[in-house]
Amino acid sequence: MKLQHTDSRALLAGVTSLGFLFALFLTECVCFAVNIRSGGWVLPVAFVLSAGLCLAAGGLRRCSYVALAVSAAVGLVSAVLCMLLYDTAFDSVGYHYNTVVMIERGWNPYREYAWNDSLWSMHYAKGLEVMQAAVLSFTGNLQTVRCVNLIFIFSAAFIGWHALSLAVPSVGRKWRMAVLSVAVCNPVVISQMLSAMNDYALWVETMLLASCFVMMWKRPAEWLPYLLVFFTVAIGINTKFTHFFYIGLECLFFALWCAVYRRWTILRRGCVAVGAAILAGVLLGYNPYVINTLDYGSPVYPLGGSAHTVDIMSGNTPDIYLGDNRFVNFAKSLLSVADSPWALLNGNITSGGILRSYSQDMAVNGFGVFMPLMMLLGVALMWMVRAKTRWWVLYLFVLGMALCFEQSWWARYIPFLWMLVVLPLILALDSERFYHSPVHCAAVVLTALALVNGVLSLGAALSSRLSYTAYINYVFDSHAVIRVTPLTYGLRQQFDERGVRYNECLNADSLDYSSGEYFLIFGTNSSMEHIMQLPAAEFSRLYPDTHEALPFYVRVDDRRL
Repeated sequence: MKLQHTDSRALLAGVTSLGFLFALFLTECVCFAVNIRSGGWVLPVAFVLSAGLCLAAGGLRRCSYVALAVSAAVGLVSAVLCMLLYDTAFDSVGYHYNTVVMIERGWNPYREYAWNDSLWSMHYAKGLEVMQAAVLSFTGNLQTVRCVNLIFIFSAAFIGWHALSLAVPSVGRKWRMAVLSVAVCNPVVISQMLSAMNDYALWVETMLLASCFVMMWKRPAEWLPYLLVFFTVAIGINTKFTHFFYIGLECLFFALWCAVYRRWTILRRGCVAVGAAILAGVLLGYNPYVINTLDYGSPVYPLGGSAHTVDIMSGNTPDIYLGDNRFVNFAKSLLSVADSPWALLNGNITSGGILRSYSQDMAVNGFGVFMPLMMLLGVALMWMVRAKTRWWVLYLFVLGMALCFEQSWWARYIPFLWMLVVLPLILALDSERFYHSPVHCAAVVLTALALVNGVLSLGAALSSRLSYTAYINYVFDSHAVIRVTPLTYGLRQQFDERGVRYNECLNADSLDYSSGEYFLIFGTNSSMEHIMQLPAAEFSRLYPDTHEALPFYVRVDDRRL
C-alpha cells in the first residue's frame, strides 16, 4: 500500500531510518528473550525489514528506491565519520561503551546480572546501547556504534521536513530549511551526537512526535504517522527513564488538544498507537522495567523504590545552585556563565567562560549564551504575529515541563526547551504578517542567533574530539608495550581493535614510576581510573614543546595520580 498523501522521498528516508533502528532493537530483544546469541547478522536483517517498510509505504516506485539509497548512505557515512573520531565523553567511556561491549560479547540482560557488576549497566534503560551492540557485531569497531545517534537525528530531520511542508505549505524551501536547521542545532544534540550519551534523544523524540502529530492532524486517515509514533514511543521509553515521563506528557497534551477540538478519530487511533508502544516498549525493555519492578519494587531502580536508592545529583550540582529552588536555579542557569552567577545581567563575562558554556555536558547555560535573548525574541515574535491562545498554551506547557524536574538547570535533562526557539519561527512562517518588516527581521535575527549558537556548540564538540583523536592515534600507533591499570570492557575493546600491546597492573600504585611519562586514558580530577605508560622518548615526540596544560598528561615526579 503506497502512501496516499505524499511522494516525499524525505519522509520515506526518515521512515526507513527510524524503522531500521526499531528493527535493530526488536531483533536484539527477541534474541534476549529466546536466549540465543545475536551477531553480525542482526544489522542486515534490520535493514531488510526497514526496506520492506519503505516499499510498503511508498510502493515499488523511484522515490522509494531513492529513499532506501539515502537511508543506507546516511548510515554508512555516519559510521565512517564516527570511526574516524574518538569519543571523549566521560559517561561514554565510564558506562555506555561497557554496556555495549558486554551485550555484543553475549551478555543477556534478561537473564544475567551485568558482568561488570555495574548498577547502571544492569538497571538503567539501554535501548540505544542494544542497537549499538548490533552495530558493533557487524563492524567490529566500537567507535562506529555512535552512528545510531546520527541515524536517529537524520530520521527526525527527514520526517520533520515533510511535516513542515504540511504545516506551512505556502512557505518557500529556503525558510523551511532554515527552521529545520534551527531545530537540529539544539546545543544538547550538537554536543552529544558524536558521543555515546543519550540525553539528546529526548529532543529527537520530541521532533518526531511533533511531526507525527502534524501529519495526523492534516491526514487523519493515513496509517503511517501512527506507526511512527509507535516506533518513537517504544524507543524513547527504553532510552532513558526521564524520556518515558516526558514523552508521556507530550502525548497527553496532544490527546487533550484532540479532545478540545473534537478530533475523535485521531484521538482513538493515537491512543491505540501509544498504548501499544508502551506495552511493547516495556516488554522489550524487560530489563530494566520488569526486572527492576519484580526484584526491587520500582521500574526506575536504583533511582527509586528501594532503601538503596542512589542520589546521583548531589555530587553533580554546581555550587552556584546550592540553596535555591528550581525556579531560581532555572533562571540562574540561563543567565549565568560558567561559575559566574547572573553573569549575563551583571556583565561578569569572560571569553573562557563563554567557551565553557559550549563544552560537553555543561551544567550552567547548557543551551548557550544566546538562549535568553532567543527566548525573548521568540516571545516578541509570537506577540507580533498575534499568535492564538492555543499556541501560548503550548509555549507555557513546554516551559512547565522543564520545571517539572528539580534539576531543570541542567540542559541535558530538558533538551525539549529548544521548542521555545523553534515554535515562534513556525508560527511566524504561518502568519500573514511574516513579510512585514519587523516580523521578518525578528525571524531572521532569531534564526541567525540559533545557527551561530549551533556552530559554536559544534566547534566545541569537534575540537575536543579532534585533539583527542590525534593524541590517541599517536599513542596507539607507537608500537610500545603500554602499562595500564585494569581495563574496562569498553577500553579493552578499543585496545584490542588497534592491536595495542599492554600489561595490566592491579592499580595505579603498582606502576613503575622510575621511568617514563603517564597518560590519562580515562578518569576524573579526584579519582584516576586508567592511565598508561609510555617511554619518555615517545612523550617528547608527541609533545615536543611543553609539558604544561595537557589534559591527558600526568607528571610522575609530583605523583598527581
